Amino acid sequence: MIELLQQHQEITTLVFSAVVALSTVVYAVLTALLVKETRQMRRAQTEPKLVAFVEPREEFINFAHLYFENVGSGPAFDVSFELSANKDDEGGRILISDFSKSRFLKTGVDYIGSSQRMQSHYTRFTEEFDKKIKAIFSVTVKYKSSTNRKYSDTYTIDMSQFEGAGGLGTPHMYSIAQSLKKLQEDVHKISSGFNRVKVNSYTHEDRVREEKEWEEYRNEQIAKSKANDESA
Repeated sequence: MIELLQQHQEITTLVFSAVVALSTVVYAVLTALLVKETRQMRRAQTEPKLVAFVEPREEFINFAHLYFENVGSGPAFDVSFELSANKDDEGGRILISDFSKSRFLKTGVDYIGSSQRMQSHYTRFTEEFDKKIKAIFSVTVKYKSSTNRKYSDTYTIDMSQFEGAGGLGTPHMYSIAQSLKKLQEDVHKISSGFNRVKVNSYTHEDRVREEKEWEEYRNEQIAKSKANDESA
């Protein structure tokens, strides 16, 4: 075996060198992939992500707002908004007019932190419902990250998703708020004397009178019992 290796030493050296070179290349590729993945993970932990959506209020489903939320891990800077709809989409233009009553949609905002949510002025589904429920409009959000990287995200909002939607019962938070309000009103009435607390007092004279009545009743029952025994 050794003699065979000595005879083919040059070939063996060449094969060994090729294996080492291939291993080096594979290691370099894996290292590059690892570095790229690490950068992507770091960027995901520091970069913002703004989303836009319409949602009815929980306590009043006939009212809806346009919401903007930063679902990313980093803050967003120099945020601007642009709302648009087709010219023949009257419902979309009505919605944009309602939502745009919030000043920040026109001027933009300097900063939206991670998990922070902003809401626009409301729109009423009780007004122009047939037009609004068929509306489709677009929302474009432009912003920068802390590393000065620029983003531009466009969302198409189809209001027909809310057609036939409704709710059963009273929302929990609204029910709690109403109960607290009623409790506050009751406490105010009591403290202001508007409604006085009824108190049944039990005095010493009442106790003496009850003891006397009980004693008379007891003696009466004893007398009746003796009379029955004598007649028997």
